[in-house]
Amino acid sequence: MTEGPVHCTNEQLQTLLDGRLAAGEKERVQSHLRQCAPCAAGYTRLERLDAGLRRLPLAEAGAELTGRVMQGVMPPGHLSLAFRIVENLAYLFAALIVTGIMAVVFVVTGVIDSGQVTEGQGLVSTYAGAVSDWLVQAMHGGTVWLERYLPSTAGKNTLVFGIAVLVGLGLLDRLLHRRFVHRAR
Repeated sequence: MTEGPVHCTNEQLQTLLDGRLAAGEKERVQSHLRQCAPCAAGYTRLERLDAGLRRLPLAEAGAELTGRVMQGVMPPGHLSLAFRIVENLAYLFAALIVTGIMAVVFVVTGVIDSGQVTEGQGLVSTYAGAVSDWLVQAMHGGTVWLERYLPSTAGKNTLVFGIAVLVGLGLLDRLLHRRFVHRAR
């Protein structure tokens, strides 16, 4: 609000009613309301409207409302292949982002030599080779760790490590399977 014949805006009146005006502006608006009948009348209308809205009963949704809405929104039966593909695009984008982050980390740490990419070897093949080398090193590190901390008995450490990896992959498969089977119903 400014001095003179300019009136309060609806936004200023609503903000005053909501109690969100800064102290200095609140005093100016309240002073203007004491002197200006049109603005005071507008503020009174807003107060009555606010009080009327607060007296309205709140509608309560029944317990089955979510189920009925979801039946109307979701297609019946099994989801189409196209719907499942679109639904899972977020996972594809997440995988691409993780892959991009790994590529940047490989370049920054020197696992991928940026000179390799410019010498004619493509970025994808360079990245695939680096990931392959990194996985081999990770597997080697796991077996070295097993050999160091588990009692060694004629190569059984490598077998134990392989079994642990397979169990981990099996648990991940079960988790993902339950999640997607639940969504498809």
